[in-house]
Amino acid sequence: MTSPIHEIHKSLGACFCEIKGWEMPGHYSNPIEEHLNVRRCAGISDLSHRSKVILSGKDRTPFLQKILSQDINSLTPSSGAYSTLLDVKGRMLAYMKIYCDEDSFFIDLEPGLSEIFVQALKHYQFREDVVMEDVTERYGLITVQGPQSRQLLSSVANMDIKDMPECSHINLPINNINTKAVRTSYTGEEGYDIYALRDEIHTVWDALIGPIFGIEALETLRIEAGTPVYFSDMDEHTIPVESNLDKAISYTKGCYIGQETISRIKFRGHV
Repeated sequence: MTSPIHEIHKSLGACFCEIKGWEMPGHYSNPIEEHLNVRRCAGISDLSHRSKVILSGKDRTPFLQKILSQDINSLTPSSGAYSTLLDVKGRMLAYMKIYCDEDSFFIDLEPGLSEIFVQALKHYQFREDVVMEDVTERYGLITVQGPQSRQLLSSVANMDIKDMPECSHINLPINNINTKAVRTSYTGEEGYDIYALRDEIHTVWDALIGPIFGIEALETLRIEAGTPVYFSDMDEHTIPVESNLDKAISYTKGCYIGQETISRIKFRGHV
């Protein structure tokens, strides 16, 4: 599979790498310089290969509340949070960012996780009115990372973007394209993910003027920042607290899959 803007990357001289069946830009020039550009100002990267799932239906909130480690009941439209999906022994099946919209949840996961995630949820679905859609190929994703990322987006959208909490999101018009802009960081710097429909993401990319960076620079940036990645730093054998993922766990919400193990570690100091 390739990004919706694969041909643009080719025209920019990208050297490609394979990630979970996707051919994505590894670097365009010197990966070290691409890395430093993000630290100095702001860099732009295509992350369209990341997994994306939409959950809708009137029972979506109570359904996720009893399964995921985050307090889903506390989310309101335009807010979001990190969460995990665990097995009964508290080991991670998926690590995600979940964004609350008026009538659905938009969930972002590492590449290659969407099918695993959806199948795991369906295992717990009985009569609940919940619809799960893998929309990985329906939406493109561009991330802007760096200390000047908000200024860059404000200039492109011709609006003053206020400081936003992590995982909160707004509708952001870019070149007359409706996008979802999410405050999120892979690099330790201020950052934003921009989602748009596959056929429209090239218009968003063209509007974002600044240094570009590939997967190789993203990897060194996130390692430098201590940002863990599923499949690389953790997997189905990892308990979230072993990867310092307290931000993905609510210790007050009550029961969910794997909660017993997590609570014992938190309050007794051992499994």
